[in-house]
Amino acid sequence: IATLVKRLDTRIPQVLIEARIVEANDTFAKEFGVQLGIVRANRDGSTYSNIFGGNTGTSTAFNGLGVLADDPTLGVGFGVNLPATDVLTNPGSIGFNLSKFTSGGSMALDVRLSAAEAQNLAKVISSPRVMTVDNKKANIIQGEDIPYLSISQNGTQVQFVEANLQLIVTPHVTAENTILLELETHRDAPNFETTVQGQPAITRNKAETSVLLNDGETTVIGGIYVVEKTKVANGIPGLMNLPYIGRFFRYDKDSEDKKELLVFVTPKIIR
Repeated sequence: IATLVKRLDTRIPQVLIEARIVEANDTFAKEFGVQLGIVRANRDGSTYSNIFGGNTGTSTAFNGLGVLADDPTLGVGFGVNLPATDVLTNPGSIGFNLSKFTSGGSMALDVRLSAAEAQNLAKVISSPRVMTVDNKKANIIQGEDIPYLSISQNGTQVQFVEANLQLIVTPHVTAENTILLELETHRDAPNFETTVQGQPAITRNKAETSVLLNDGETTVIGGIYVVEKTKVANGIPGLMNLPYIGRFFRYDKDSEDKKELLVFVTPKIIR
């Protein structure tokens, strides 16, 4: 009985979930966001190999830390090299990409993100942290309420629609002190091109996956897009608004800015 009580009377481990939500432009996403080939140095420091396959080679010792495969000092190919373009325009790509890197790779990640922000290639829009216990969900929401005009019998009213990026993480700590993460990602965004009585349609993206990580490793989910469309009209005031002939005095420009959201998740066991 004493053995059973001792086994049951065990402190439940807590897990700190650190997330970094990064908004990256197309250039940064293609160069880094989905080129997540990762290498791990052997203990003797003589060789390294890609976790996800690809080329191998020799290098100096890295003290067992993971390093990014696009480091200019490494002459290897990427283990993962899938440009995160739309599935409809590029069937060879994937909508939601997932990869992971070691704690050493996470340090390199912070440096790379800081450099990208300095060059206006990416922006860390949120860095939430949440503590949860083993086998319990942690819920992280990043978003905003967008106003729109709703037309009804009572007149025109201002209402709001949620545009959220939601990350649900459930950690499971194994006996080997690894962490099995159940990840669920939702992104809801209004589509004002399709409306019913002023209310926009909701575009929904969802991804679910499970990944096994060591304590302090980082996993990343990519392929979540934010598309902003703008229309600008320039011309001669007064003349540009004339019917029929106004277009001869007006210049219309439609632009589309597509950015990718990269979600980095790092679990750490707290005992």
